[in-house]
Amino acid sequence: MKIAKIDSHQIAFETGFEPYHIVFALITISCGVFIFQVAEFPLWSRVMAVIFAFLFAAFLLSFRTRVLFDSKKQEVTISEGRIVLSQKSSIHFSEIKGIAFEKSKMGNDSFGRFVLKLEKREVPFSSNLHRITADMQKQVEKLILLIGCEENVIENKLVNVSPTFLTFDFENIDPSVVDLIQKKHLIDAIKLVRSQTGLGLKESKDLVEEIRRRLENKKL
Repeated sequence: MKIAKIDSHQIAFETGFEPYHIVFALITISCGVFIFQVAEFPLWSRVMAVIFAFLFAAFLLSFRTRVLFDSKKQEVTISEGRIVLSQKSSIHFSEIKGIAFEKSKMGNDSFGRFVLKLEKREVPFSSNLHRITADMQKQVEKLILLIGCEENVIENKLVNVSPTFLTFDFENIDPSVVDLIQKKHLIDAIKLVRSQTGLGLKESKDLVEEIRRRLENKKL
C-alpha cells in the first residue's frame, strides 16, 4: 500500500498486485516460452501460446485498489479491479462513523490494514494486510480530523473475513434470494446472487451460506 498525494484536497491510498501474482505471472510466461521452443506445434499456435502467456501475466499484474478521499466533494471513491474487470463506488463523509486499524496477530504492530467503519458495514482500504508506515498513519489521523469521525481503534486480530462479506449490503438483500434460501433452493439462490453481483461461483456460494446462517440466527 502507498499514498498518492494528488493535490491539497485529495489524497489516495493505493495497493497493487501481490507477490504471489508475480510468481504466477512468471510461471505463465515460462510455460509460454517453453511451448514456443520445445513443443512440436505449428508456428502460429506456438506464437499464440506466447502471446496468451504474456497477456495473462499482464492481467494478473494489473490488479489495483484505490481509495480516494476528496475533501471538496466530501466523499470517498473506492476503485478496485483489473484492466477489464473493475468496480467503483462512492461513500459520503457523513456515512463514515470511524476509521479502524485492524492489526495482525503476528506480533508486528505496524502490519495490518485500515477499515472504514460505516453504520451497518465495514469497507477495507485494501483486501489484504500491509505494512503501515508512519506517514500513512499520520495521513489517516488527518483524515479522521477532516471527516470528523471517531478515532481509530486498534483491533488485535488477523482479518480472515471474506472482503465480499465486508462490502455486501446485508440490510437490502433481494427478497427473491431470501425466499429461495428459506425454501432450501440453495443452487438457485447461488445462481441468482451470481447474476445480481457478478461474483464468482465460490464467492456467491459463500455469500448464500452467510445469508442462510444469519437467517437461522435471526440476524436478518
